[in-house]
Amino acid sequence: EVEPSLYPSCVLGCKMAAGVPASADVIIVGGGIVGCASAYFLSKRGYKPLLVERCEVACAASGKAGGFLAREWGSGDTEVLHQKGFDLYEQLAKELGLESFRRLPTLGVRDGGRAAQKEFSWVDNAASSLMDEVTAQVNPKEVTTRMMEAAVAHGASLLIGNVDGIRREGDRVTAVVVDGAEVACDSVVFAMGPWSVLVERWLPEVRIPMTGVLSTSLVFEMPAPVSPPCVLFCDEDRYGCHLEVNPRLDSTVYVCGLGGSDYLDNAQIAALSPDEVKPNPKRVEAAWEAVRSK
Repeated sequence: EVEPSLYPSCVLGCKMAAGVPASADVIIVGGGIVGCASAYFLSKRGYKPLLVERCEVACAASGKAGGFLAREWGSGDTEVLHQKGFDLYEQLAKELGLESFRRLPTLGVRDGGRAAQKEFSWVDNAASSLMDEVTAQVNPKEVTTRMMEAAVAHGASLLIGNVDGIRREGDRVTAVVVDGAEVACDSVVFAMGPWSVLVERWLPEVRIPMTGVLSTSLVFEMPAPVSPPCVLFCDEDRYGCHLEVNPRLDSTVYVCGLGGSDYLDNAQIAALSPDEVKPNPKRVEAAWEAVRSK
């Protein structure tokens, strides 16, 4: 039996800015996947953005999500977004040399059933069937850190610091206050995930409708990569879980859908620092039993 571990690390291989600079043409607040993608694509167009992150790159959901990709699971307004996003990840995998990206099929697993899976022998107890063949996965921490590294190589800067506020002239933001020092800028990108609710403090006329979903996930370290690989989407079970099981190329298996999530309003999100987010031990125990029952 393999015990769950903490999230595997993906070391950021670029230097950080030496102190708070006086100015930057673009300041990006937030070092998650949206912030690092903004830095990457802006730097490719010749800009030299400064990205400010208070903890570390990909320290929250961008480093702890499953990284599951489904090209055809969108509907209505999100259909094109799913398709273009899926294709973009394939492109980024080539551009950035991502080791974790791969295509693989997805199976649906019924709760309580028992049937041997011929093609995927490791799914040996639960009754399963093919859901989709046009799916893929990527380690979100890898893609986020690699985009930041590439952005720095193209002239962007990374600064670990706390944004205290902004300065403005009319409708225009002229500076961002980082650790008490003003950094002049032409444009600002707020890419703080759920913590974007803090923008309401700095721009009182702006409202950020947000519900924070505080969830727990697990990573199992295996002796070798699971083969042949597939992603599992499981029915809700007696443990209150609806597990999603993602075997990865680095010999880990990522598991989410543990249930029991907490829902936070804007005030609760603002009061919670990313480095204070901790797993829920009760949901870890429930998921461990759910995994063993499959």
